[in-house]
Formats: sequence, structure tokens, C-alpha cells
Amino acid sequence: MSPIGRIFIVLNLVLAVLFLGWSGTHLATAQNYKQQATDLQNKYDTDVAAKEDEISTLRSDKGKLESSLGNTRTEKDGLEDKNTLLTTQLGEEKQNNSTLRSSVDSIDGKLAQYATAIDNLRSQNEQLTTERAAADEARHQAENAQQAAVEDASQAREELAEAQMQVAQLEKDVTSSTKEVSNLETKLSVLITQTGADPNLGLSMPVIDGAVLNVDYDIEPGLVAINKGSNDGVMRGFTFDIYRGGQYKGQVRVENVQSGMATCVITKTWEGRTISQGDSASTRI
Repeated sequence: MSPIGRIFIVLNLVLAVLFLGWSGTHLATAQNYKQQATDLQNKYDTDVAAKEDEISTLRSDKGKLESSLGNTRTEKDGLEDKNTLLTTQLGEEKQNNSTLRSSVDSIDGKLAQYATAIDNLRSQNEQLTTERAAADEARHQAENAQQAAVEDASQAREELAEAQMQVAQLEKDVTSSTKEVSNLETKLSVLITQTGADPNLGLSMPVIDGAVLNVDYDIEPGLVAINKGSNDGVMRGFTFDIYRGGQYKGQVRVENVQSGMATCVITKTWEGRTISQGDSASTRI
């Protein structure tokens, strides 16, 4: 074999050894990268699951707070109506009290007039003995009138005392109702601060009727997609009542709005009924 042939054989052997070494090193590096990628994927899946649990808990807490906010608003409206009614009754009782006072004053004036008439009749009786019978009759009538006036005055005073007691009780009720309204307003302010909800949102929602496109119960308390979106006037925070025919199923709150659909979270269900695809959804029923 020629020297050149031997050189080529040696070169081929050297290149083969180098290639085998490079291949082994590259294979080990690739396995390390694969293990690192697997570890990172596992860590990512664990972090995602933890965050989803945390989001579910926060959504549940927010739903409870918004429910408490609605109940507090209802109590506040009821107390304000009661306060208005008591204030009206107080005004009427004060008017009645004023009328009774005028009646008592008028009766006292009549009593004074009757007393004067009796004195005059007695004087005439002493001076006019011939007219004694007529004078006695006149005095008797005056005394009867006086007695009737005294009875009227007594009854008017009793009615006045009762009216004053009613006025005092109504004033006490108004004061109590005012305090309750103030406490509920404070509580409502705290709930609004905690939830970030708009207290006038329920009143400003337009009438929007739609249908349930899909329901996902994998994420608690459940997600519902409806076929109405921003093009229909839907805004985040709107609530939709869910029903099928005459059967009411529950309520959902809009969390994400797109042009033609909205994603909602289930805030309450009625008697364990399940919301399903094809159910009707409306902001007002």
C-alpha cells in the first residue's frame, strides 16, 4: 500500500473518532435540555393550577360580597320608605295637635262667657224677684251649657294629651329610623369599597334578552357564555337571570365582554337547578 493510502486511512480513523466524541457530547447535552424542559413544564402546570384555585376563591368571595351589597341596599330602601311614612304621620299629628289646641282655647273662652252669663243671671235674680222663674230657667240652661263645655274641654284635653304622646312616639321612631338609615349607608359604603361595584349599576341596565351558548363547570362556581356582547350594550358587571320556559334557574354576572358574546360567572342557582346550553338569559324578567 502506498504512503498516501496509509495517510488517508489514518485521517479517516481520526475523523471517525472525533465524530463519535462530538456525537456523544451532543446527545448528552440534548438529554439535559429535555430534562430541564420537562421540569419547567411541570412547574408551570403546578403554578397555573394554583393560580386558577386562587382566582376561583376570589370570584366566590366577590359574589358573596355583591350579594350582601344587594341585601343591604334593599334594607336601606325599606328603612327610607318607613322614614318617609313616619315623617308624613308626624306632620299630620302635629296638624291635629294644632287643631286640638285651637279647640281647647275656644272652649276656655266659652267657659269664661258662660261664667259671666251665670253671674249676670244671679244678679238679675236678686234684683228682679218677679222674673225669678225665668231667671232660674236661664241659669239652669247656662249651667247645663257650662257642664257640657267643661266635659268638652276635658275630652279635648285628653285628646290633646294622647296626640302629644303620639307625636313624641313618632319623633322617637323618626330618630331611630334616621340612625338605622345612617348605619346602613355606612355599611353600603364599606361594601361598595370592598367589592368595587357600582351601586347604581342594577338600575342602569337596559333590557337585554339572549341565550346560553355554553356552560363550563370545571372552574368553580361555573362559567357561562351568552350570545350577547358589547354590540348589544352588554357591559362588565351586568347580571343576567337564567331560565327555561317558566322555570327560573339562577343568575350570572358578566366578567368579560366581546363584540358578539360575553363570558359570565355563576353567582347563584335556584334550588339546585343546573344552568345548561340553550337556556334563556335576560337582564330583567
